[in-house]
Amino acid sequence: MIIRRPLFYSAISFCLAILICFFSGKLIAFCVLAFLLVLYLRNLNNKIIMLILIFYVISVFNFFIYDLGSGKFDDYIGSNVEISGEIKNFKVKKNSQGDKYIQLELCADRLNGSNISDNLLHRPHTVLVNCYNEKFLHRKIVPGYEVSVKGRLDEPKKKSNPNCFD
Repeated sequence: MIIRRPLFYSAISFCLAILICFFSGKLIAFCVLAFLLVLYLRNLNNKIIMLILIFYVISVFNFFIYDLGSGKFDDYIGSNVEISGEIKNFKVKKNSQGDKYIQLELCADRLNGSNISDNLLHRPHTVLVNCYNEKFLHRKIVPGYEVSVKGRLDEPKKKSNPNCFD
C-alpha cells in the first residue's frame, strides 16, 4: 500500500506534538502517545499510523531534550537572585546618564545554589548580566572565568518597534 501525502502526515504529527507538549504538558503528550501506540498495535498494517507515530515520538523527544517549554527564570523575575556560571563574553557600556557598566554574557549553570542545567543535554543557559558595581569595573575579567553575581533579576525589554528594525 502506497501512502498518499506522507510529508503532510509527518509534518502535522511533528507540529502537533510540539503544540501539545507546549500548551498541555507532559501528561497529555504521553497520553496521546499511548493512544497512537494502541492504534498502531490494533492495526499493524496501517503505514499512516506508523508514520504519524514515528514523527510524534521524534517531536516529543526533541521537545524534552531541548526543554523548549520551560522558563527557568520566570519564577524569579523581580526578586534577588544569585547566578553562577562561566563568562562567555563581556562588554563595557555606558547608560543614558553616561555611567559605565559591564555587560557579562554568562553560561549560567546555577541559580540560587541549585543546578539549572537539568535537561538531557546538560547545556547551561546563556544570561546577560549588567553589573553597575564600581568594584567590578576595575577587575580583570577574562572569558572562561567562573563568577557568581548577586542582584535583582529583571525581564528583558520587549521589542519597542514590532516587525521592524529595533
